[in-house]
Amino acid sequence: MEEKKLYNAVRKIITLADGRQIEIETGKLAKQADGSVVVKMGDTMLLGTVVAAKDAKPDTDFMPLQVEYKEKYAACGRYPGGFMKREGKANDSEILVARLIDRALRPLFPADYHAEVYVTVTLISADKDIQPDALAGLAASAALAVSDIPFGGPISEVRVVRRNGEYAINPNFSEMPECDLDIMVGGTIDNILMVEGEMKEVSEEVMLGAIKFAHEEIKKHCAVQIELSKELGKDVKRTYCHEVNDEELRQTIIRELYDKAYAIATSGTMKHEREDLFNALEQEFATSHYTEEELVEKAPLIHKYFHDDVQKKAMRRMILEEGYDMVSGWKLKRHDPIGKRWPSKFFNWTARTVSGIKLHDFNCGLKAYRRKVVKSIEVYGEMHRYIPILAKEAGFRRIGEKVVCHRARKYGSSKFGMERMVKGYLDLITVSFLSHFGRSPMYFFGGLGTLMFLLGGCSTIWIIATKLYKQAHGLPLRAVTEQPLFYLSMLLVILGVQFFLAGFLGELIDRNASDRNKYLIDKNI
Repeated sequence: MEEKKLYNAVRKIITLADGRQIEIETGKLAKQADGSVVVKMGDTMLLGTVVAAKDAKPDTDFMPLQVEYKEKYAACGRYPGGFMKREGKANDSEILVARLIDRALRPLFPADYHAEVYVTVTLISADKDIQPDALAGLAASAALAVSDIPFGGPISEVRVVRRNGEYAINPNFSEMPECDLDIMVGGTIDNILMVEGEMKEVSEEVMLGAIKFAHEEIKKHCAVQIELSKELGKDVKRTYCHEVNDEELRQTIIRELYDKAYAIATSGTMKHEREDLFNALEQEFATSHYTEEELVEKAPLIHKYFHDDVQKKAMRRMILEEGYDMVSGWKLKRHDPIGKRWPSKFFNWTARTVSGIKLHDFNCGLKAYRRKVVKSIEVYGEMHRYIPILAKEAGFRRIGEKVVCHRARKYGSSKFGMERMVKGYLDLITVSFLSHFGRSPMYFFGGLGTLMFLLGGCSTIWIIATKLYKQAHGLPLRAVTEQPLFYLSMLLVILGVQFFLAGFLGELIDRNASDRNKYLIDKNI
């Protein structure tokens, strides 16, 4: 009797430049998922699965993608002990790996695909010397490649390091202390999607070489996934219809409203007035073309096309044609709780007053820049909210503002709190100080030191003059050392000298800075 197979596994092998192999297997585990693979390198094994809903939920106009990365104790033959006998919540490392996967996958789903997608990558076997996070992106993409879920991949992610001046892909744990560069690179067969990592000081050539070296490896990973997808017949993806569109209506709105909307945007009116004019323009179009019964169906589409194809494109036109260096979004109608709105308004007022930049919303994440603005400023930590101030300090003065649509939070919780508020003001003080005195520290320290020295000197002269006057007229005298003013004067003199020297040293450091004489050239003649 012929034995019936329980599964029909398909395997593919990826050979790295140093001879090591990565194995991709599908058809054996998690067969009820839309797509599942096991990625193996040495004794490290990752199970990647993906499940997607057939249809989108009503009123969903975004990509509801969830990515989870898990490292179970069982992967190394252990189980949680102590009082808690279960696995805990995801730790920071797992969350960061999940974000690396999400960052590369999310842009490649079709813009009109709104079905819920859940990607899980689980470490099921751990080799003590092989890093599993470098294989997580490959496992997630391979799971999508063997499914019928619409996806613009495949992608892969690799870790590239430099050891003794040579690049290497997916090194072992034992090799990491010798590396001066450690980055994760994600990309498709044609493009780089994501770069994240850390390194010592290296040149741009070294960094670019690392990215190119990683991309050559990514190309091999993607080619194997494409081959695997075709072999399983999964290169043809499922059909879907998650958006109802009316292309004729879209073109009508653009043709009739764009010029009018652009005229409003550049009219120079106050922001509130401009928003009212936009709303009136949209309302006028809706009521003049459709009855109340028809607007039940058409109103959401009119609002969407007016916002996406008219107002948003006006911002881009301001950048390209009107010479704006930067345009920032403004959440005019906010849907945040009052405990967040009012502190935010006070913070924006403070930033506006200190910087002199007439923006209503420094915290808005929607910002459009010229390429040279991006290359001329440096942002770190939470400084992203002060990009307009940094841009102004770099010489970019044409900063505009556009009203954007704000929506209430549906998932998760806000990071806003007292700690973030305090840090925001400290960052504002830092930016303001560096903007005014970063290039000329003597202006601050020297000026303050001079003032203190003069005050201390004048006080000392006053004490001496008073003593001489009293001696000449036979008046009772106090010893100079018994007068508090004497010690205060000496303190002012000493602090004045120290501040002046601090300013002098700051000038010497700035004078020897590599970018002191680096100028932004607008055009070559």
